[in-house]
Amino acid sequence: MKTMFNFYKKYLFIFFAFILAYFLSSFSIKHIFLANSPKIRPNLGGYFLAKMKNTKDRFLAFFNSNIITKSNYQNYGNNTQLQLPPQLASTNNKEKIEAFLKENLKPITKGVRAASVPGYSYTEFRLNEIEWARITYTLKNGKKITIEYPKGTKPPPKEIYED
Repeated sequence: MKTMFNFYKKYLFIFFAFILAYFLSSFSIKHIFLANSPKIRPNLGGYFLAKMKNTKDRFLAFFNSNIITKSNYQNYGNNTQLQLPPQLASTNNKEKIEAFLKENLKPITKGVRAASVPGYSYTEFRLNEIEWARITYTLKNGKKITIEYPKGTKPPPKEIYED
């Protein structure tokens, strides 16, 4: 009887090792490595600190939801937020709210404008106004490809175009 228990104990240990390995790899793929690549996040420490702070803030907000009323929370620390006119604030008509947001767009960068109110946002990209930079990659198979990316940003790595 004791040998049978040791037999099951051994396989139970292996089973839990597989379960632990699965969850560890799932966590690593989502949080430690960059976008399905073998590269580790360069900002790993800051990333985890931000995740912990966000979790703490969400936890506190959940329990403090009765203390700060919703109307005060929307204007908390940001008085420049776009406010819906009274006739739209009382409706849930998405088309009218989007039309209002289109009229109140603010420039973000060259070629990108946006507006938002709590619960709704609208972003407009004008591709002809964005300044583009070009880079040409020669792939392993000898094929040359030219990539356009917004000027002032890093170009995408060559490896994502390799087969």
